[in-house]
Amino acid sequence: MLVELVHGAGEGCLEVDAEAVGHGTPGRAIRIFHGIIRFTDSYPLARAATMQIPASLKGLKPGEIGLVVLGRVVMGDIAVTLVDLAQRDLLRVEETDDDADWLLSPLHGVSERRAVAEYETKLLEQLAGRGQVVRLSSLAADLGQDLGKVRRALEHEVVAQGWVRRLRHGQRTPKGQELARHVRSFQRELRKFKSDEGEEAVGDTLLPFALRFGFLSGDQPPLARFARDWVRTFGDLPGWRQAQPGRPAYDTYGPMFPEAPPGAGLV
Repeated sequence: MLVELVHGAGEGCLEVDAEAVGHGTPGRAIRIFHGIIRFTDSYPLARAATMQIPASLKGLKPGEIGLVVLGRVVMGDIAVTLVDLAQRDLLRVEETDDDADWLLSPLHGVSERRAVAEYETKLLEQLAGRGQVVRLSSLAADLGQDLGKVRRALEHEVVAQGWVRRLRHGQRTPKGQELARHVRSFQRELRKFKSDEGEEAVGDTLLPFALRFGFLSGDQPPLARFARDWVRTFGDLPGWRQAQPGRPAYDTYGPMFPEAPPGAGLV
């Protein structure tokens, strides 16, 4: 029994009822991703409403939104990039048993199979270079300079996409202006979807976008809590803390994580 084609989770990703194909138990899903079969207990086999990432945003990743729309990269962009990498099975993020820390494990060998931007590769390499499994708390002392390298690579990626000119303040090109309008439209649609369906409906590929727009409380799901803690840990680093803009940025509904240092996770 075919349930749905999940748009944005990767080409050729299907969800099917495990019982219907003779595997697993009722209510359990099989995820077929590029020929790899995965079982999951948490994916809902039927939803009252779904929302897809529009085709007009094809190629835009959640961590690139800040630069395209606001002309700068903030720590929230790095946080949602990590969430996106986790959603794409390039990074494992687990909460410790005492809920006081996070364990990060870059997954080796998967980047060759999927499109990974240079800044994403640099970010994964910085984590992998510190051990097979690293604690978020252990990164606080020395990761700051390396995050600056990730930010520069992100800026180069957005320039290479033709969305922003190579100028100090990230001035958008006509192509970037059009993309920013699509981002604003998607933001409004996603906000309404979340309002109508609840936070639990904003998962999978929508999750990092919802986080970037500041639509989630930070309490649920676990990756939202991780992103909040990442911004708390690194948002006050020199060169990352930024003042609030003098006027609202695109349909701003508040900071990404209200308890983070001012400006660190600004939408």
